[in-house]
Amino acid sequence: MPRRVASLLCARVGPKRDETLKQRGCRFGSSEIYAIIDDFPQIRDSMCVSHYNKHGDERAVLFLKMAAGHTFDNRLVCNIKKAIAEELTIRHVPDVVLETEDIPVNMNGKKMEIIVKKIINKMPYNDESVINPESLKNFMDVPELQNFERIFPNIMMLKGS
Repeated sequence: MPRRVASLLCARVGPKRDETLKQRGCRFGSSEIYAIIDDFPQIRDSMCVSHYNKHGDERAVLFLKMAAGHTFDNRLVCNIKKAIAEELTIRHVPDVVLETEDIPVNMNGKKMEIIVKKIINKMPYNDESVINPESLKNFMDVPELQNFERIFPNIMMLKGS
């Protein structure tokens, strides 16, 4: 009589999908930035998303939620940018680093990067899955994100045409 062998189905579980950014021709995931930010005890949470101008140029914007008792200042921003440049590359360093009061998350605790990306790029969004929708106001009409011009000037403009 043949023996029956139970077969097991296995699934490989990888890291959760994160936002992909492409700044200065360098494609990277926001999780690469988060891995570095996690080493800063002054930061409670962070979110890195793409911001586009009317010409389609893309830049990374890093939002930081400070830990209790710590303040957001230029020295912290410089230290973060230096750490990112040293651990990754200079092209990974976000062009804009800003403080935020809160980071929007869903019921599983996943950062709602897509919604924030849509808000800062003035696109329609649905906030039904956000458990802290009041946090979204922190990303609307941010003065530092206004007037984002071309990163790389048009070559024809340089030639005077």
